[in-house]
Amino acid sequence: MDSLISLAIIFAIGYIVIKSTYSQHQTNKQKKQQDLQISQNTTGLTPIPASIILKRGEVAYYEDHSVYSEVRVERRRQSVFLGQSKSGRSKTRTFYGGSVGKSKPVDVLTEIDSGTLTLTNKRLYFDGGIRNKNIKLNSIMSIDIINNFFSADQIEISVENRSKSLYFSTSNPRTLRKMITIAI
Repeated sequence: MDSLISLAIIFAIGYIVIKSTYSQHQTNKQKKQQDLQISQNTTGLTPIPASIILKRGEVAYYEDHSVYSEVRVERRRQSVFLGQSKSGRSKTRTFYGGSVGKSKPVDVLTEIDSGTLTLTNKRLYFDGGIRNKNIKLNSIMSIDIINNFFSADQIEISVENRSKSLYFSTSNPRTLRKMITIAI
């Protein structure tokens, strides 16, 4: 009889644990759906599945292949030769004079990495093969589209506390710019 009572107590405790776990799971599921509805209602953007792990309350709106670029400084040397050459019977030329040169820094847009660019309601995230960039939407100061003649159009993003802009080539930079503006 004691074993039957203890068995009934174990089953009751198990039932209570399973029931509370199930209700917590349902509550979390409802919260996620509410967050999704709230973010969709406030932004007007349609949520999509993302390839990155999203944080609580985060929803993805845009994902595309992208090339990340930055402005880098290259040094270029310029030199000028002043002088005169003379050739004699031995067909050797002798130069008289000298050269003057200097090195100039030149800003060059350099491709850094390629990967996936994801826009969520909280951040813009670049997941590359070598580098990753996580940009909070509230730190974005300006978004411009750069038209390049020889390569794909790029979106230029200026971020707080960063002197250099970030450049991302995507298949449709105008759509991305509009979506970032709405998400901010």
